[in-house]
Amino acid sequence: MDERNDASGRPEERPGPAAIVVHREGPVEVLELFNPDRRNALTREMARTLLKAVLDFEADDLARVLVFRGTGKVAFSSGADLKEMADQDAQGVPFEPILPSLYEAVLSSSKPTVAALNGDAVGGGFELALCCDFRVAKSGIRVGLPEARLAMVPRYGTALLAQMLPRARALEYVLLAQLVPVEVAERDGLVTSVVDPSLFEAEVARLASEVAAVPAEAVSGVLAVLGFGRHDIAAAASAPAALAAYGNAQTVTALSDFADRSRSRTAQTGS
Repeated sequence: MDERNDASGRPEERPGPAAIVVHREGPVEVLELFNPDRRNALTREMARTLLKAVLDFEADDLARVLVFRGTGKVAFSSGADLKEMADQDAQGVPFEPILPSLYEAVLSSSKPTVAALNGDAVGGGFELALCCDFRVAKSGIRVGLPEARLAMVPRYGTALLAQMLPRARALEYVLLAQLVPVEVAERDGLVTSVVDPSLFEAEVARLASEVAAVPAEAVSGVLAVLGFGRHDIAAAASAPAALAAYGNAQTVTALSDFADRSRSRTAQTGS
């Protein structure tokens, strides 16, 4: 669902259980991931809506900077909705990756993108953040790629980390599958800045407005030059061995166990 705001900044309609809320603040467009009951996990419908929103932003001459953020204070995004994946697998629906198309659209954007990490960025949520040009984070949050624990490969995250970090450090992030304090990620150069929660919103707004004020021709030229180093990301992420990890018996079992735990927690909380 794509919920756009009116001139007052209030949503025109109340978002449903899972949605993408689009805010427009002058030349800055904000895409808010709204799925608070599942730590802003991305359902397949949300991923499709996000992809369309990114493509619409790219085609809008008045939009200069795109900001991704999660709703609430706990999570930016926990990545793909694993419960949805497990339920589809239980129904015999073949797994079809959707997030890679979103990642490609963000990576190839001719305009600056910002990940406003208002909370933990995990799995596909961290991959989305890594695809962005800037990452501003609240202090005290965590980031990481835990997919290996489910016998899956965070393909785009792995390929991007391989460009951004020494090989051994990239392997630590991916194979140890741990969530690390964002302050550690900042020291590794994976985060642009980490700010106190009380200053977070102001810092995101400052960065977005200052970048939006740079002449469009200069911005697109700089991004084009820097983008040459990213041209092989899709090829790297499509390595046969990485693709083969999806749908294997271990992954199916891990997703089934995850879904069982999720249903158990839901029953215990009565929600």
